[in-house]
Amino acid sequence: QSILKLITGGGIGCFYYYLAYTVAWLGNIIVSIFQSLASMASSLFKSSLFNIWRIKMKKISIVIPVYNEEKTIAKILEIIWRLDLDLNKEIIIVNDGSRDKSKEIIQNYLRKKKKIKGTDIVFISKENGGKGSAIREGINRASGDLLIMQDADSEYNPQEIKKLIEEINKGE
Repeated sequence: QSILKLITGGGIGCFYYYLAYTVAWLGNIIVSIFQSLASMASSLFKSSLFNIWRIKMKKISIVIPVYNEEKTIAKILEIIWRLDLDLNKEIIIVNDGSRDKSKEIIQNYLRKKKKIKGTDIVFISKENGGKGSAIREGINRASGDLLIMQDADSEYNPQEIKKLIEEINKGE
């Protein structure tokens, strides 16, 4: 009790003041540590070591989970097929038990396409397990240096993939 009196100067209000001050001081130290770590991570991302890794990037795997996308799947496949990325492409289409004509449309599309050097297509058809299971199946089959998910319903514009790769190569 005598130590508490010494710290508080006889009043409990002073004790809470010093406690709050100490907590604020420790909070500032923690914030400073995180800012330093963020700065180091940013420097590493822009460093020449990271740029060397980026130059070695040779293949992109594009996973397309499909469930009842008969209206949009052919268009998405064509856009991705024609996408010029300066990388080899691995297009992994995972039909997640579609009940419409998605599977037939994909199979017909693939039958008509001639093999293009640097573009591989993997078509997987499985029982419905949900979008997450379709994505996991695609990830398990992927062999690229970079992995992208592309929705089959045009929610994300496939043209943005090229912009993403450009930003990665810039290191920003």
